[in-house]
Amino acid sequence: SYDRGVTPAPEPATEPATEPATEPRWRVEDLATEADVSVDTIRFYQKRRLLPPPTKEGRVAWYGPDPLARLGRLRELRREGLTLAFIVRLVRG
Repeated sequence: SYDRGVTPAPEPATEPATEPATEPRWRVEDLATEADVSVDTIRFYQKRRLLPPPTKEGRVAWYGPDPLARLGRLRELRREGLTLAFIVRLVRG
């Protein structure tokens, strides 16, 4: 099988986090700015299970460093000329 270093997004946690977050986290708009992509791109990748869903605290959704790193990797793969359809197949096996 051809592996370019992208793994499937983990399933969302069923238990809420009990300890306060100590790593960086962003709301979707801030993640988009940090990753230099649009909010629509983030939502598009989530629908295709290329990004994990955010952690929710009440009505606020937070993204940690893993989605930011994943967005960077997806950008690299796209720049290498891989199609999104091929990337999805890599991720899903």
